[in-house]
Amino acid sequence: MNNSRAFMGPGSCLILLGLLLCACTPEPPDPQPSQQGQASTAATHGLGYAGRGLVIVNPERSDRPYYHRLGPISYGQRREHTFTFKNKDSEAITIQAIQPACACVRPLSFRVTAPEAVEGALSRAGSILTIPAGATADLTLRVDTELVASAQQNRDKLVITRMRCTSTATPFLMLELSFKVDRLFSLGRESLALGNIPANGGGGSEVNILTGIPGSAARVLAILSTPKRVRATLESIAGAGELHWQLTAELDPPLQLGPIDGELVLSTTDRDGLGDQGRLTIPFHGTVVPDVTISPHTLSFSAVPQGNEQQLEAVLRSLLPGQRLKVHSSVLRGPSAKHLTCILAAVDPDDRGQSPYWRIILTLGDTHPAGRIDAALEVQTNDPNYPSFSRPLTGLVRAR
Repeated sequence: MNNSRAFMGPGSCLILLGLLLCACTPEPPDPQPSQQGQASTAATHGLGYAGRGLVIVNPERSDRPYYHRLGPISYGQRREHTFTFKNKDSEAITIQAIQPACACVRPLSFRVTAPEAVEGALSRAGSILTIPAGATADLTLRVDTELVASAQQNRDKLVITRMRCTSTATPFLMLELSFKVDRLFSLGRESLALGNIPANGGGGSEVNILTGIPGSAARVLAILSTPKRVRATLESIAGAGELHWQLTAELDPPLQLGPIDGELVLSTTDRDGLGDQGRLTIPFHGTVVPDVTISPHTLSFSAVPQGNEQQLEAVLRSLLPGQRLKVHSSVLRGPSAKHLTCILAAVDPDDRGQSPYWRIILTLGDTHPAGRIDAALEVQTNDPNYPSFSRPLTGLVRAR
């Protein structure tokens, strides 16, 4: 009988040693549910923990007290919901922070309601409100639909608000608001902004209104109100299988100088094309100005190092459609006038040298001494209604 021995190298020894160690080490016990994890979940969801902490006592659903469904909200409206908490700790709890995940949701108020009313201070970071042991408190959150992004309208949206407090049982809470912003109509632009309107020329603009969802039965019906002096018309247009509307707003001359701000309010149906109680509001902005203007209104060289030349350009422009004028001369006055030159340049002039658009190029020479720039510019035109324009020239020459 042959006795033979197997040769075992260093690697084989290491493997054998590992197997022996594994055989000698007991298996770890099956993992058990984490009590701390359970506490954290219950606390976060407004259920409290072991009968302690902040507990939501007015739940919409008992299994999800932290959740509330606001449902559909028409664009432009605001909606509020109040969560009611009870402090089940044996000591007072201080609310330290409230952080909504979207700007469209913000805390409106937080107050102790019983046994005694106490108003919280939402702007006081770290100590918004102290809720005594056994007391109840109301947190009111507001949804502002105008702050919901266009891409998130006409669809369900969930916003989480996180709250931090001093309770060791419920240091963090999570609140959920679910809603859908119904935007029945979309606008080609958000407002009717007319900019500068010539006093004797008037002006106008239009905006296209489309249904917010293709195939929607919602309809724009009529103009209910307009800003003072604004004349508006509404026209329905069918095309490409969809109905849309064009709203035109106009201002007829003559007009008083100054800003014109307001809203045009239209009546609409509901989403099913029924009724006339819906409202679509479109902002309107404009400023009535003289027919001929110089911009910028303030002509300043700002700060110029002594010994340097500096140039400043302004524009004289007629806002009346088709009007052309000639700026035939300029006059510089004041202590700094001898250090200044002015060039008038028509843009695309006609055969008579007239143009609706003139460049005024002012140059401050390098001879101006250190100190304040003090001068005035007057330009003269052939328009009998606007024969001349004057503007102060300001700035500062800094000493070397």
